[in-house]
Amino acid sequence: MTYLLLQSGSDTVNLTADGVYLMDYVPRYDSNAESLTESIDVRITGTSSSAIADKIRSIERFFELTKNYYDNRQGVPCYLLYQADSSLPVVQSRLLNGRVIASDKLSHYKLLNKSVDVGLVIERLPFWESFSETELPLTNGNGTNVTGGINVFNCNDGSGSPPNKRNNYVQISGSHVGGNLPAPVRVWLQNLYDSSNRISNLYLSQNVFSNPSSFTHIIEGESAAWGGSNVASSGASAGYYRNITWSGNNQTIIARYSLPSSIISNGGGRYFKIYAALMNSVSNTYIQARITFPSGYPITIIQEDQEILIPTGERFIEIGTLQIPPWLIDQNDLYSLDLSLYGRKSGGGALAIDFLYLMPAESFVLWKPRGYGLAHTTQLTVDYIEDQSYVEGYSPGGKASIYMLFGKPITLIPNRTQRLYFQQSGDTGDLDINRKILVRVFYRARYGTL
Repeated sequence: MTYLLLQSGSDTVNLTADGVYLMDYVPRYDSNAESLTESIDVRITGTSSSAIADKIRSIERFFELTKNYYDNRQGVPCYLLYQADSSLPVVQSRLLNGRVIASDKLSHYKLLNKSVDVGLVIERLPFWESFSETELPLTNGNGTNVTGGINVFNCNDGSGSPPNKRNNYVQISGSHVGGNLPAPVRVWLQNLYDSSNRISNLYLSQNVFSNPSSFTHIIEGESAAWGGSNVASSGASAGYYRNITWSGNNQTIIARYSLPSSIISNGGGRYFKIYAALMNSVSNTYIQARITFPSGYPITIIQEDQEILIPTGERFIEIGTLQIPPWLIDQNDLYSLDLSLYGRKSGGGALAIDFLYLMPAESFVLWKPRGYGLAHTTQLTVDYIEDQSYVEGYSPGGKASIYMLFGKPITLIPNRTQRLYFQQSGDTGDLDINRKILVRVFYRARYGTL
């Protein structure tokens, strides 16, 4: 039996019970539409004309709630709940507008006879979603398929033991992502780093299409094939960083990192933002990222992004966006290439690189505070389902929307294993590798057709 319900918070109108009989409803689907307009035909019966009229007015009041929320963001969202058959789950679709059509003479005649046919015209979002929100099981070195929160650190050297193994990602199994349409997420995190230096910027990138389980998204600074020398440091990822110096006024190659087949073949031809994590800040220094051929000899520039001036005081620097691999994306036996870095500073310069971060550009976001940041034990929720973000945990309580969101919403791809990569910077610019956040991820599966 089909089930159809209008719901706005605790206010509901059942279109398949209490004297309301569903006569006709066929859900539409259009993958290119921003909204869908549909008709619902119902027959309303009652013991009196006034009872029938009250039921019609309750539907009209519901559509007023719908319009008020859509126009003024007052109240709560309004939904159409639908279950095509008792063997299928209940799904919902956000309503945008609606009206009742029941004014012809036939309807008036039937009203006097305690039965009236009513037409409803609704406008809704062009998809269905699960009625209940689901917390996704998360996996990294600190646990497998964990709900309730998993620790994520500020580097990925894998040192330590669970639950404090230093991984900066969470993996979501494709078997846990249902539906047949991409679905936005709600990310909840808590700052567990006990320091007066609050979290400032949060960077998040999603890997779906570049073999998430195998793709190497971190290249340690000390793994440079050429350029500079390694320096031991307990504050660096994997215990070392690469100290690079050069002389002269003109641009010159300063370091070369191998892109082996484990990176090249798994990249899938996607574009990646290349970030450099620096041990300390620099000034008046320019850097440029290039992919060069052949490996070991930067003879031919295959791809490059523009030269950038490293902002004074910043230590997590985007140095370019490059395609990996830059050719033959449907092959898996590719020759290794190099990621070559070029530097320029009047009189020569120096860089101390802790690691390079390859963040998929197609699903990259930056969460930036309006000056204050996230203190120890406080929580940040970025809700792409309801299009809002807020922090909690400050005294005396309540929510505050102090974070600005940049980039497209993070959406999960059904039936695909995917990883979310995180990076934090402190409000003094630090990139402490011991920074720790507790992460939870929620979603509602989305459907186009049922």
